[in-house]
Amino acid sequence: YVVSSMVRRIEIFDLGGAFIGRIQLEVPGQYPFSNPNRILVGDNMVIYVTYGLSDALIDSYAESGKHERTLLKRDTALVAPGVNVGNSSHIQFVDGGKAILHFDYFSGLFTKVSLNGDVILAFSAYDKRHAIAHDRVVSDMSAQNTKPVRPGVRVEDYELWSASPCCEKNGNILALLLLRDKDTRQLIYVFSPDGLLKDVTPIDFINDNSIISMFASGERYFFISQENEIFYAERGAQ
Repeated sequence: YVVSSMVRRIEIFDLGGAFIGRIQLEVPGQYPFSNPNRILVGDNMVIYVTYGLSDALIDSYAESGKHERTLLKRDTALVAPGVNVGNSSHIQFVDGGKAILHFDYFSGLFTKVSLNGDVILAFSAYDKRHAIAHDRVVSDMSAQNTKPVRPGVRVEDYELWSASPCCEKNGNILALLLLRDKDTRQLIYVFSPDGLLKDVTPIDFINDNSIISMFASGERYFFISQENEIFYAERGAQ
C-alpha cells in the first residue's frame, strides 16, 4: 500500500510489484490542504491516515475510501492564511494491533489511542536542546504570523526527533533525538510500554555520522545515517 499524497490516493501492489488496484480517499471538505502522508492498514481493511497539515492527526477510512472518523486531533489551531508547523506525524500499531501510537517528531510527544479514538496515554521526555530549538521555531512562526501575510497557507516541517521511533519486542519504545552538541553523541530515549522514561542511551558505536532513522527487529537494530549508510547492531554485542 503506497500513498500518492497530492491526489489523495492509495496504490496497491502485490509483493512482486504488480499493480492490483487503488483507493481514492474521500478526504473531508473541511480539509482543503490536507494531503495524506502515512497510512496503516488494520483488520477488516480499515485504513488509518495522517496528513502533512490538518486539524486531524489520525483519521480512519473504510476500504472504499470513505472517511469514517477522527481518532486524534491536533492541539494547536491552524493559521489560515499564515505559516504553520506541519503535523509531524508518525504512526504505528502497538498492543498487538489494538492501539495506535502517534509520535510528533517536532514536539516529541507520544500519544497512544485506541482504535475507537480514546486516548490511552501521552508522554514525552525533556531535553534542553530540544526545548530551545522547539521554542525558537514557535517564536519565529508567531512573529511571522503577526506580519501582513499573503493569502494562502504555508507549511514548514521541522524534524527535531527521528520520524521513525521504534518498539522493541518487550514493548519498550525508542526515540532518537536528532539534535546534539558538538563532540557529543546522539541520544536514544528509552520508554517503558507505559510511557515511563527508563534510560537515555548515547550511540557510542557510530563516530561522526549523523543518524536520522532507526529500526528494531527482535534483538537487532538498524541505523541509517544522513549519508545513507546503514549500521547494524545487536543488543549486548561489544
